[in-house]
Amino acid sequence: MPHFLLVFFVSLFFVACGVDTSSSVSDPKANKPVSQTTPGGVTQPVDGQQTSDTNVSTDVNNTNVDHAKNSLFDTNGAEYDPYACNGNLYRVASDASYSGTKSGENGATLFPVNGQGLWIGSEHLEAEPENKDKTWVMLFYKAFPDPASLGVQGSTSYTMNGVFQISYDIAWSDTSISGVDNKVYVQSANGKKPSCYRMYLNQVDGSKLEVTKVYR
Repeated sequence: MPHFLLVFFVSLFFVACGVDTSSSVSDPKANKPVSQTTPGGVTQPVDGQQTSDTNVSTDVNNTNVDHAKNSLFDTNGAEYDPYACNGNLYRVASDASYSGTKSGENGATLFPVNGQGLWIGSEHLEAEPENKDKTWVMLFYKAFPDPASLGVQGSTSYTMNGVFQISYDIAWSDTSISGVDNKVYVQSANGKKPSCYRMYLNQVDGSKLEVTKVYR
């Protein structure tokens, strides 16, 4: 059989058997999952057909929402502060505007915190003896580091009308005194839940203090 006929029949055989002689095999790299690095530094595969999960919350404040739901404090208009009015972390002094058993009796003087250059007073007016527990306010503070510096520069005060008054030695605002922690909290028992207020005694004029309502 002539040589050209042999080649012709061999070609017909391969076509009849369905053999693909072209290079149609895909590149393995094309099928490899693409990866991305998450903020935590973990590399994860990304599915090319991945869809967004509409049930996943994107609220970054979920933790704060949970704290507010379980808080013992009034959270209305307040911001989360894990140290708010915590008697395990701060010293505590307190005062009540109702201190007796007569109707309408209210205290008029500030309670002095011995050796700390601090005074705290309740501004809650309460005429009913059975509600006297609601007139308490509590001051949370860290000890003043240098008692010898107290009583030298005078004192100033801040009043939240109808809630509390705080007076403090101006030394609390003196940044030249080492170790002063002038962040304080005041808790009010008035209301369905107690309220907590945070302030920094960093002003020579107490009326300029910035007070923030907080909770934990």
